[in-house]
Amino acid sequence: AISTVEQVRFLSALARGRLPASARSHRIVRDIIRIEEKDGRVLFAKTGWSGKIGWWIGWIEHGDRITTFALNIDMAEATVAPKRLDLGRALLSRLDLY
Repeated sequence: AISTVEQVRFLSALARGRLPASARSHRIVRDIIRIEEKDGRVLFAKTGWSGKIGWWIGWIEHGDRITTFALNIDMAEATVAPKRLDLGRALLSRLDLY
């Protein structure tokens, strides 16, 4: 198991190209999880689900600023899965991050 704090630390290192992996590997992962860009901000994210916990994790690049995030929610059934993104986007918007 990995904690939310550990997820954010990992993502921060990934976003900054500081993981023990090649620059090519960093680029490939960035390309895979790049979701969209709006108003000069780029969103990188992925979802996951294990047991009854679902998550949406990623980071936002805005100029030189990188903001990482991890949202974990209880998910008793698959019908709840879309809420990860809906809730995550609402929170990022409310925080004026994306």
